[in-house]
Amino acid sequence: MDFIEIGQIFNDARVRNKRYFEWLKEKDQNEVSFSKWCKKINEVGHCFCFICPKKINYGNNGRKALKKHANDKVHKKNLRGLQCTSLFPGSKQISENATLSLNDRRVNQKAVLACFVAENSLPFSLTPKLVELCQTLAKDRPALSKLKMEKTAATYITGHDVAKTMREELVAKLNKNYFSLNVDEATNNNGDKIINVLVRVYDDENEKIITAHLGSRKENISTANNIFLHLKELLDSNEISFSKVLSCVLDNCNTMRGCKKGVEKLSSDANKNLLHIDGDLAHKFHNTAKLFFSFDRFIEDFVNNVFNDINESPKATELFVGLQQNMNLKYNLKLIRPIDNRFLQMLTICNRLFSLKDALMLYYASFLSNEETEKYHDLLIAIFHYCKISEDQKKSIHTIQGRIKKQKRSDGSISRKDAVISTLFFHYEKFYCLLIFL
Repeated sequence: MDFIEIGQIFNDARVRNKRYFEWLKEKDQNEVSFSKWCKKINEVGHCFCFICPKKINYGNNGRKALKKHANDKVHKKNLRGLQCTSLFPGSKQISENATLSLNDRRVNQKAVLACFVAENSLPFSLTPKLVELCQTLAKDRPALSKLKMEKTAATYITGHDVAKTMREELVAKLNKNYFSLNVDEATNNNGDKIINVLVRVYDDENEKIITAHLGSRKENISTANNIFLHLKELLDSNEISFSKVLSCVLDNCNTMRGCKKGVEKLSSDANKNLLHIDGDLAHKFHNTAKLFFSFDRFIEDFVNNVFNDINESPKATELFVGLQQNMNLKYNLKLIRPIDNRFLQMLTICNRLFSLKDALMLYYASFLSNEETEKYHDLLIAIFHYCKISEDQKKSIHTIQGRIKKQKRSDGSISRKDAVISTLFFHYEKFYCLLIFL
């Protein structure tokens, strides 16, 4: 039997009395709201009493049919019995807000979920997954109503139950099919080097290749022998034969891919069937780009100086944002932190710099001497015309520039600013050409 929720559209075309949802707010002779025991069903002119249970035809008499049923002896008896008897586990209880429409209840749930995410500082990208979780748990309402879990229990279940089961399932798949290893090195928040081992294997159940985490280990003395022994111990501890390894993707450093004593050489000696993989593509692209594209750190040093000069100070960051707001820029953009060993990131950084070059010139024009300001006056005026800055906005920009100029500067800050000003103004043509080239 299909029930119609409050607010849903239903077909009552041939019925004279069509104000069904308005009647639910009224009370019967027993001072009980109709919504407590009555629900609309997907049948023209009929609703359903789930206390009796019985269909009610309201098509001809409207609310009179509901009042007549409420005065029925059997209905009164069932209602008294329900009020005096505790519910069985799994039986449904009518909520107090039953008169709210389905759309209103859904909006309320969205608000509660959004507040939960914000209160607990969770990423909003997690919201769809939380909705799926709530829907999954709600399928078993009796169990959900009795569910309790503390922090200690969650930690124990994750470490000893869920993780153990997932590892056993993964090991079974690795023993059944050939797989490849992806070994990489990372640094954690404590500054320790961590060797991470990922596997790619065909999953028979899902009929696709999956990527899973096999294990990690702290390895501050990361020699080729130590890393290889870690791989062997990891496979042996899970009773996985090294002959099941089809290929091994490694970093392009000498420790990993050295021809004589690298991890790749040791792995090939242990497994003669190991396929040759020509290094990690991300690192190869990085190294190739760095080899073909070198400008004596002209852009790299500029990026470091600008980021450290503005982002180290919340006040400087706020003033820089204020400049952007008065320049009619579409978005208030932030500077990107440069990472020296990720050369390809420079493309993203330079694209951001190209969008912010006018704002940066107005910011650092605050530190120019009177002679330099007069020399580059035409360049600054061109920025005002290009950005279509009004007279009021010009006054605001000049006020912000005055506040920027009054900032206290250390010796390190002065040297950074001098280097940035040299690039932005004294070598403007070179700087602009490199940004366009990138």
